[in-house]
Amino acid sequence: MSLNRTKRALSACAFLLLTALLAGLCSCAGNRQIVKEVDLKEPYLITFSGLSYENDPESCTYVRYGVDAAGNILLETRFFDAEGTLLKNGHLYLKQKEGGYLHYLDSGEGYALAEKNTVSSAAINSAHFQDLYMFQMRLTDATTLFKGGADASGGEEGIFLNRACRFYTVRVKDADEDTGEEYTALYEYTVDDQTGACLRVSYGIVEENGQESSGRSGFVCTEFDLAPALFSELID
Repeated sequence: MSLNRTKRALSACAFLLLTALLAGLCSCAGNRQIVKEVDLKEPYLITFSGLSYENDPESCTYVRYGVDAAGNILLETRFFDAEGTLLKNGHLYLKQKEGGYLHYLDSGEGYALAEKNTVSSAAINSAHFQDLYMFQMRLTDATTLFKGGADASGGEEGIFLNRACRFYTVRVKDADEDTGEEYTALYEYTVDDQTGACLRVSYGIVEENGQESSGRSGFVCTEFDLAPALFSELID
């Protein structure tokens, strides 16, 4: 449930592996859902950052994705490369009247036309499969299925990102595969009341003695705009 990042077109083999993983998660007997589905309609612009954003926003990775009222697509990512350098890439796809999209790329100096030929929506999905997969997983994380016996509580109302939300806590008992030591996995969810979108997940471990292990993982939504300005305005 912790969730990461131009990335490259995913091979057909990797795609099948991810699909099989999802199918396996959804088929576990005795599972339960906190939220049944996400009802998010275009337009929107959403940024999902790592949970560390709350303490150190400047060094945090993120994925920012949206579709505006004209059908234009924006995908921006900030991630660490293999050498540990923090990089940012931006992709803007402007929808054309005759069909297809024009691709604009931002590598740090503003958006500029990347290629003259139009690209299809299928080509966009293929080129950014990893990022879009991560985005979708975070958006729907509160629909995650848990094995029978999970203790789901809460649903209290509150405000997050100036939106009405519900807050849930889920505890799942498990044991370390190597040591056999029992622990409780603790998940805390913030779910948008209107759309069912997951806006924050915090994951931690509670040891058998009741003490929580140091450090938590997860993500937090830092932007949830259901009426974004036209992305074409990003072009000088």
